Amino acid sequence: MATAPVRVADVGGWTDTWFADRGAVCNVAVGPGARVVVRRRADEAVWITHPQVSTDALLHQAVAMWGGEGVDVHVSAAVPPGSSLGTSAAVLVALVAALAAVDGDELGLDEAARRAHLAETAGAGRESGVQDHVAAAHGGLSWIEVGPFPQWRRRAIEVPAALAERVVTVHLGGAHDSSALHGAVIARAEAGDGHVHRVLADLVALAGAARERLEAGDVDGWGAVLSEATEAQARLHPALVGEDARAVGAAAVAHGAAGWKVNGAGGAGGSVTVVAPEGASARRAMLAALPPTATVLDLAPSAGLEITNSGE
Repeated sequence: MATAPVRVADVGGWTDTWFADRGAVCNVAVGPGARVVVRRRADEAVWITHPQVSTDALLHQAVAMWGGEGVDVHVSAAVPPGSSLGTSAAVLVALVAALAAVDGDELGLDEAARRAHLAETAGAGRESGVQDHVAAAHGGLSWIEVGPFPQWRRRAIEVPAALAERVVTVHLGGAHDSSALHGAVIARAEAGDGHVHRVLADLVALAGAARERLEAGDVDGWGAVLSEATEAQARLHPALVGEDARAVGAAAVAHGAAGWKVNGAGGAGGSVTVVAPEGASARRAMLAALPPTATVLDLAPSAGLEITNSGE
């Protein structure tokens, strides 16, 4: 059995990609995330079950790249589908590590992230940066320098004492499918659009600012950087920060939140992470002010990939 966290509050997302080539991301791994159980079969068949996790092609790619004999694979996730939290990456990191463990191999964290990213991109042909896989493998707070893509260097950031009680992630509800929107931004970047590349440079700088604030233990300052990063992301395309996300962000800030961030690449649906005000009563008041369609997810800063013999 393998578990891996998902990712929130990613400052510098979009810069960890092939079309940026070089970038930087500061993000937070939270759990519970993905859980994968792998059992050997007596035959060579591969059976995969994944209730509410829409990653069938990715899972089969990871198993095919493993190249072993028959297995039963059961996948589950503690976050809703389409929540823009890097769930697919967390599932793949857990799966490639569990498959290796079945063969008696223990993957290093970077190798688990590398294999998972390879399965998603070269294997399944999907667009994907590297930050989600790195966060799922390592957990905690990460500073990730990317370049040349897909290479990275990751450094851990110490978690400020107040962070866990102040990070609130809100699912916006509805389906999340912004592939066409994301494709339009990627096409502009690939064509050398100066505006897009200037925004990518701004996002790299904001990632550095987020790291500095976290290293200083300045959670309020970090929250302000999250808001700046959200507005920078909207400069890539206004629709990357939708009305539902802005409604959550505005309500949170009006009730004392230090800042907010659209998670992942943005677009319709998805989720928002808010840096809540200090104090239980202020936090409760902020949560009560959120739109009724918003759902608070039970997530907290988490360690990375873990592998155990489940005994099941």
